[in-house]
Amino acid sequence: MRKHASGLLVAAVTAAAMTGVTGGAAASAVTRVALPTTSMSTTAVAPVPSLAPHHVVARFAPGAGGAFAESMARLDERHLIVSLTQFGTERADGSWTDNFGQLFTVAANGRKSVFGPRVNLGACAQFMGVAVDPARRVFVAVGNFDSSCGPASPASGVYRVRSDGFSRVMTLPAGVFANGLTVHRGQLYVTDSHGGAVYRGPALRTSSPTTPWFSDVRLTPTTSLSIGANGIASRDGRLYLTGYARGNVIAVAIDRHGRPGRVELVAHDPRLVRADGITFDPRGRLWASVNPTVDFTTMTQTGEGSIVSIDRRGRISTLPVAPGSLDYPTQSIWLRGKLYVANGAFVHGTPSVVAIG
Repeated sequence: MRKHASGLLVAAVTAAAMTGVTGGAAASAVTRVALPTTSMSTTAVAPVPSLAPHHVVARFAPGAGGAFAESMARLDERHLIVSLTQFGTERADGSWTDNFGQLFTVAANGRKSVFGPRVNLGACAQFMGVAVDPARRVFVAVGNFDSSCGPASPASGVYRVRSDGFSRVMTLPAGVFANGLTVHRGQLYVTDSHGGAVYRGPALRTSSPTTPWFSDVRLTPTTSLSIGANGIASRDGRLYLTGYARGNVIAVAIDRHGRPGRVELVAHDPRLVRADGITFDPRGRLWASVNPTVDFTTMTQTGEGSIVSIDRRGRISTLPVAPGSLDYPTQSIWLRGKLYVANGAFVHGTPSVVAIG
């Protein structure tokens, strides 16, 4: 078994227990929200569309220990950007060779290019969420899943990636596992998957937040799934967040002072358990990439994962795709009228980007 963040999924959760909703100096009101303007039902089912065709747009080299495409974002009108980690392998003495992180741009026609430097992550860190601001500045979260590795593996945080450089922007407290990432009005928001929290800091200067900007019990891990807050997206002055273990999507308003405001339940549904990255399409529907079930002891996978949508009437549906279309989907993005999906291939180690529709 390669050394990677699967330990996050099977280790006991040591984050402090969260018994309510917190944010800023006071708890926020909790209500149910429409997406974005109608009431949300947790049992509504949308009409099943026809089987969606797909084709592989790009594949990524697995490296010695396999690779994992953890996230993807829209770079511009014609390009996506993908965060990839190539894992090391175990040596005879039980130590591990290093992981390496790399960003790739992928054009709609399949052309793939390296973006930024190849980053040595040591044996205990990996690239996580990737985000792009309106000026096309690129940021990537780094998650450290074993602090005992020491300085050879960077601590969890957020980095600015340029074509010729890689520099830390946000340093997170020890024990935080940085995962989903977005940029909103010049601020970085990153989820902590060890808990049910979001950290915030400026995109264009360094910061070291010591406490979460927001936390909520509905985003916390459970005894059976030790990943908490995961996917994140922004729309209409709100952050949308997935509670990976609990099948929740919640929305948090950002007030004019940048503080968390009203908290609203978008959806709670078993089809959203293991919901990873989320995105919106031009019509305001929310799309979640849902990971399959994995046995991390044997590194075996059940199923392929799924793509689940929530429409503006609150109806939840699973996109029907042909067998073999998905392999541990981590993020979907709409580009030029098509849905592109990053297949993380966590178990198989051969990630790809596919176009659906």
